Amino acid sequence: MSELTATSSIDRVFDNLPADVRDDLSETQLGALADALKKSGWRKDHAVNIRLSIPLLFTRIFVTVIAGSEKREPDRRIDEKSSHPLRTFGNFLFVGVIALLIYAVTLAGILAYSSILEF
Repeated sequence: MSELTATSSIDRVFDNLPADVRDDLSETQLGALADALKKSGWRKDHAVNIRLSIPLLFTRIFVTVIAGSEKREPDRRIDEKSSHPLRTFGNFLFVGVIALLIYAVTLAGILAYSSILEF
């Protein structure tokens, strides 16, 4: 099966299929499924592709920033807009924490700079 798949994410999809279903698929069906998954998956040619895993005290969080020219079809954009709304508590919390961090670093820089100038 690995010769039919090009990426580890496609391999994970095949690994999650029940064994009896996977065994019933022909080589042609497996190839067509792999091709369809490649076309619908994340592309790697984004202008901005930042992926971070940040360790915290008891857990880890991940942050992904993807940006580039819009290539999705209008129907897909509408569907994703409704299934992934922008205005959620988690998004507001994330933006608030990032803003607080920026303000804290800026304030620390201003305080350090002003104390250096006084000497």
